[in-house]
Amino acid sequence: MDCETDTAETVMLPRKEFPDADAKWYQIMAALAVCYICICGGNISGFTSPAIPSMRQVGYREESLCSNSSLLSTDVAASNNSLAERPENMSTCVEMIVEEQVEFLNITDSQASWIGGLAPLGAFVGSMAATISVKLLGPKGSILFLGSPIFLVSWVITALAPSILVVYIGRFIGGIALGLTISAAPLYIVESASVELRGPLGTLTQFLFTFGVLTSFIFGSILNWRQLAWASATIVLPSILMLFLIPESPVWLLSKDRVKEAERAFYKLRGKSADFKSFLECNAKLHNIDVNMNSDGIRSGISFFWKLNKAERRSCLVAIALCVFQQLSGINGINYYALTIFKAASEGSEAFVLNGHVSSIIVASVFCLATLPSYLLIEKVGRKLLLIGSIILMAFSSFGIGIYFFIKEKVEDSGVFRMIPLILLIIFVLAFSSGFGPILYILVAEILSPEIRPIYSPIAVGINWLAVFAITKSFPDLIAITGIYGVFWLYASLTIVAVFFVICFVPETKGKSEREIEKYFW
Repeated sequence: MDCETDTAETVMLPRKEFPDADAKWYQIMAALAVCYICICGGNISGFTSPAIPSMRQVGYREESLCSNSSLLSTDVAASNNSLAERPENMSTCVEMIVEEQVEFLNITDSQASWIGGLAPLGAFVGSMAATISVKLLGPKGSILFLGSPIFLVSWVITALAPSILVVYIGRFIGGIALGLTISAAPLYIVESASVELRGPLGTLTQFLFTFGVLTSFIFGSILNWRQLAWASATIVLPSILMLFLIPESPVWLLSKDRVKEAERAFYKLRGKSADFKSFLECNAKLHNIDVNMNSDGIRSGISFFWKLNKAERRSCLVAIALCVFQQLSGINGINYYALTIFKAASEGSEAFVLNGHVSSIIVASVFCLATLPSYLLIEKVGRKLLLIGSIILMAFSSFGIGIYFFIKEKVEDSGVFRMIPLILLIIFVLAFSSGFGPILYILVAEILSPEIRPIYSPIAVGINWLAVFAITKSFPDLIAITGIYGVFWLYASLTIVAVFFVICFVPETKGKSEREIEKYFW
């Protein structure tokens, strides 16, 4: 069935079911329902910072179900007592607990980096899988039927992990869910929201992600790592319920020739005054996607790249470069190892000035709240100017943190000066969260045309997660080689390069149609 036939045969549904007064709020509620899962993604990313110190802590309590079904709670110190003093039917359980505790207590820096790095590596795999799932199930369906269930499975595996190897498995599986959901959520917003709401609602992905990081830091300050995993699992459940209450993306429905369903979803999201016929005309080429792309996701995406026109190829390369530059700023090295950074800053002092958990929570709070100004500024200032200002502030902060740690190695500072890393990190995350963080996913979706967006947006996000893996895995090793100050100076230098890239190659997309944006790349 061709596009013209679809348009001609479309029976316009009664529009009184979808009043305009409710359309704006329905778009907001639908975006919240889809993006809620980003909180779970933030939990995955924020887990490492409190979990690794918890695993290494000598005095934390383990709970285990013994052979007599009684719940045994024991400390490492108590576990070292003679097993002969305990009931015979509990000795095997105690031995297992001691063995597990010794393995986690002796966790190496390399193992810690794998715990941090396997989630983004899994996210790369998940993003690549999203090139298939988004096409077959739609953005909403990918989150509902794949992302949310996989998150649940990953947290259960992590919470029950008897060894570090099983923790690795849980983290990798959780990363797959992270990649799927972070790829699908922005697509739903761009395809469902009206032009005036597209930018502001696009910031929800980053805001809720950072809120998830914050909740992990807060819960991690009072719970051990197993309890934190269970708490994170419960956060997934509301997502499943909310997603049943909203329609699928009308663009995806249209690409599957489900025109009547697309029309109903369109009017429900946009209101009775929206022009569905114009929507059909703008997305007419979507019917040709299945002819050019088969279900072999990433491989056909790469081969299809050479069939794109010059503007589409350039937009893909710019989207991928932006995703790489975002991670070369070092944001996820800071995110995954915030507690380690603050402990390094407080080394040699017992002052409360830089208590690790408190400082991490403060930075994560700024991380979260700083996303709110972008909601207001993105349509007033524009994407490009906000992005440039954000990157410059990030570079300044990284240089400053590097200078602090360099001087700290030479001069013993007082507790007052130990506030400097906290202040500079707050500036860093404030700049990131109000600019590079939320704007990236909006720009990637906006500069890619609708015909190639379902394939190349997940690919770009996948490369972003591959860069996250490289940063988080290399962060501890780089500290050992160059010192912590060298790492921050490296990130600052790469961030300066990003400024020039944005100035030269990234278009301003505020208020522009998809065809106007495409003209920029010719």
